[in-house]
This record gives sequence, C-alpha cells and structure tokens, in this order.
Amino acid sequence: SVESCKLDLRRFGAKFSANSSRPYFLGHEREDVVQHRQEFTKYFVERENHFYTITNDAVPQWKIPTGTPTILLCHDESTYKCGEITAKRWIMSDNAPFYNKGRGRSIMCSDLLVMHPSGPFFSLTDKEYSEAMKKYPNLNDDCDINYENN
Repeated sequence: SVESCKLDLRRFGAKFSANSSRPYFLGHEREDVVQHRQEFTKYFVERENHFYTITNDAVPQWKIPTGTPTILLCHDESTYKCGEITAKRWIMSDNAPFYNKGRGRSIMCSDLLVMHPSGPFFSLTDKEYSEAMKKYPNLNDDCDINYENN
C-alpha cells in the first residue's frame, strides 16, 4: 500500500521535504571538476593575446588580438519550462537529487555567440545558407528546430 511504502521510505532515512531552493546540479565542486575547470581557465588565460576580448571599462571597447587571431564561439542556451512542480518530494538525507524544473513541454532557445567586433551572433548570409542547404539538405527537415532568417 501507499502507506507502507511511505513507512519504508522513512525507515530508509528519506524525508518528505519541500521541493524548493534545491540545486539544479550537484558535483560542481568535486575535486576532479575543480581541477578540470582550473586547467580549462589556465588554457584561455595563457592565450589571451590571441582572442578578441572586451575591456572592462564603463564603455567597453574591443581589444584586437596581438597574436594569431582566434575567434571564440560560445553556445548560449536557455530552456523555459511550464513550472509545474510538486510542492514536496521524497529526499534521502545524504543524496540530494537533481532539481527537476518542471513537467511537460519546454521551449529551448539556443544561439552561438561570437566574440568578434562584427557582431554578437553567428549568422549566415542567404547565399551561405543556400550553400549549407545543398551540403546538408536535412537542415530543412521538420525536427522542432526553427532557423530564423537574418
């Protein structure tokens, strides 16, 4: 029965707790994750003179690379969910699970940001898009991804 399952969960140390203020992910401070983040950051700091960067002034200006130029592309993604979450859930005291942002459908907005004075977003001209369509005809397939015209 439901009651005996609840009793067993309590015996195993689970608590029926509020489903709020929970982290979206865990493990971001694990030793291996911290080490990888430090190595990743060090790589970019050591090559800073190769990247287009922005000054930290009141009116930011582009800094042009002094070494062989490298353009950084950043994938920016946001997911919007309906927000339907339960008020409480069963949680084991020594193991906090991922926080589920909600049930149901979601909308994901995604873009590639370009660290270059030419513009913040990656885009193709109509001619470049036509060439991409010739090479990758399945880009036009209906797969819940909408490519927007410039």
